[in-house]
Amino acid sequence: MECWRTACSEPKAQYDEPVTSTAGCWGSFPPHFLRGVHPLYLPDFLWKYKRPITLILLVGMSCLLMIDSLHRRWVSRASIEIASEAVSPLQKTAESMYAGGRNALDIVPDFFRTRAQNAALRKQAGQLQQEIALLREELLREQRLSALAAFTNKIEGPKIVARVIGASPTPWFGEVTIDRGNSHGVRMYLPALSSYGLAGYVVETRGHTSKVLLLTDSSSRVGVVVQRSRAQGIVQGNDEGGCILKYLESTADVQKGDVLLTSGNSRIYPMGLLVGQVGEVKSKPGTLFKWATVTPATDFGKLEEVALIVTAVASEIKTESDAGDS
Repeated sequence: MECWRTACSEPKAQYDEPVTSTAGCWGSFPPHFLRGVHPLYLPDFLWKYKRPITLILLVGMSCLLMIDSLHRRWVSRASIEIASEAVSPLQKTAESMYAGGRNALDIVPDFFRTRAQNAALRKQAGQLQQEIALLREELLREQRLSALAAFTNKIEGPKIVARVIGASPTPWFGEVTIDRGNSHGVRMYLPALSSYGLAGYVVETRGHTSKVLLLTDSSSRVGVVVQRSRAQGIVQGNDEGGCILKYLESTADVQKGDVLLTSGNSRIYPMGLLVGQVGEVKSKPGTLFKWATVTPATDFGKLEEVALIVTAVASEIKTESDAGDS
């Protein structure tokens, strides 16, 4: 320190020249990079607080570097966003063009593939519709057979159920062909019933088929009784899809809507079979009989199944017919 004071008390002119050696009073100070520079040019507090100052400088430089890095990162991200915004319309346009071109190229194979699939689906749909139609038809047939069985179960005697397979070419089907014949036990004059009432009787038999004469044929005649008043008459076909009630006494109590049943006087039909209903009753002055229109209980336009009632009377008629022919 004594050396420092001595040096500081000397006039400044003495230090105009640089000091070349300070080994006597400074030792190793100042550092080698400041050698040749007099300490008076540096304030005392810089040397006194050189470590905190150095630390502050280092922290400040670190902060500056961090700020610079963040700035560069922000600038880079902003640049990327700006570039993306600028390129996005072009990218979308390119993607749309690519997708459109790809779709255009896929139209032809897709068209043929779709047409083949449609053809297969139409075929499958047709098969399913056919199966549904067959199942519905089978269900309806079972319903008709159930109704026929329920109606004929009230009548005594064995029955033969037959299906109508043909009809007469005449307008109102005076005759129908059924799929049962001699091999199934069918004989002449067996009465045929529908699920609603009397339909007719067998007039011809073969090995596997038979013919049934319907009530609506003009050659068909059935003895009937009015259920309400027990008046009797004869029902005959009119070849127009209906029947006529004939030979009613002029005093007979017959009204529109009366139910007609078989009287049992015929050797073909047993008593009590439903024939139909009375329609309009007509008469002429001075005559002994009156007549009426009859609506048959059976809808002959929808006749598909019949039940043949096997009676002993029919067998007797058949035997008598065979004896007469011989």
